[in-house]
Formats: sequence, structure tokens, C-alpha cells
Amino acid sequence: MNHNNKEQLLYFVTRPSMYIQPMEASSAISFVHGFEAGMGSEGDFIETMSQLLSEKYKVNGGCLGWPEQIKLLAKKRSLSWLTTFRGLVPEVVAYVQGGQLTPTQQAILRKKIGGWIDRIKPNGGPWFSADWVEEWQSLCAVKSGWFKQLWSRKEWTVTRAIDKLVQTAGLFRDEARRLPSPALIQLKEAYAKVAGENKASEGIG
Repeated sequence: MNHNNKEQLLYFVTRPSMYIQPMEASSAISFVHGFEAGMGSEGDFIETMSQLLSEKYKVNGGCLGWPEQIKLLAKKRSLSWLTTFRGLVPEVVAYVQGGQLTPTQQAILRKKIGGWIDRIKPNGGPWFSADWVEEWQSLCAVKSGWFKQLWSRKEWTVTRAIDKLVQTAGLFRDEARRLPSPALIQLKEAYAKVAGENKASEGIG
């Protein structure tokens, strides 16, 4: 895979609905096979992902191949196939680059995750929808080395705290109406503050 291939894969997992419909495993599998065929001699994404799944996560799909490996890992994590797959893509990209993401790759992921945090509003709203938790779980592997690269120390501390609320079901003060908890609102504000400080120090804001 060259850098352009890797970036396209990251765009795919950050915005899958722009690439596949319906949003389900079979659509993603078809997309990946077509994408890899288009890479020609550089098409080693499937082989690399399967190797990572086997060596790191000890899952073997046998004759059913890499989709079955992801199915088994998803079962271990109590997540959907597509959610699990999306989180594996940046891990594979970092893996083939010695654990590092390029600044462009980091920006793709950071922008998407930051956008999810921005959707947290005191009165809920359509963007803080029923899919928010699954979206968060797909890419927010807060303890992973590749994820930590995206943030300053303060930003990572906030994202880790948000993830803790996701894991402990502390996101909502009214789940039926999708109203965020006070703790989540405070974390959203804390993230906005430290992100703004970082932009100012870089001369961006």
C-alpha cells in the first residue's frame, strides 16, 4: 500500500456511508476486495490485516478468511462486525508503518473524532443520534499507540474520560431523549478548550 491507498482506506472508515450502502458487513467486504483489486501489485491490505488478526488477536478464520477473523474478534469485543473492522483499519495502517501515522493520516482521524465530540449538545439534537456510541467505539481505541498520536496529552486525557463514560453507560441524563449527561457536557467543553489552546499555540486559531 502506498500513502494514497492508506489515506483512502482511512477516509472509508471515517465516512463509510459515502462509500457503501447498505451499511453492513457484506458491503464493506465487497468494497475492500474491489479496492484491493484496484491497487494491483500494491494490494496487500487484506494479507496484512489477516496477519495482524492472527498474530496479535489470535483469531483464525480458516477457509472463511479475514471476514471470519473479524467476526470472531467482534464477538470477543461484543461489537458489530462493521464497528470492529473500522477500528482495525487505522491499526493496520500504523502497523505497516512501524506503529506511526503520518501527519495527514492523523489529521483525517482527528478531524472525524473531534467532529463527534462537537456533536455533543446540551439539548441533544439529530447529530447526537442513536449511532453516536457505535461511531465512537469504531475508532476510539484510547489505549492504542496509534490513537494517542492524534492528540496532545490534555486532549487524550479528555477523550479517555469520554470513553470511560461510553463504557460505563454514563453518557446520558435522559437516554430516551438522547440528552447528554452533565459530565459529558463538561468533557465536551474541556476538549474544546484544550483544542483551542493547541490551535492558538500553533498559530492556527
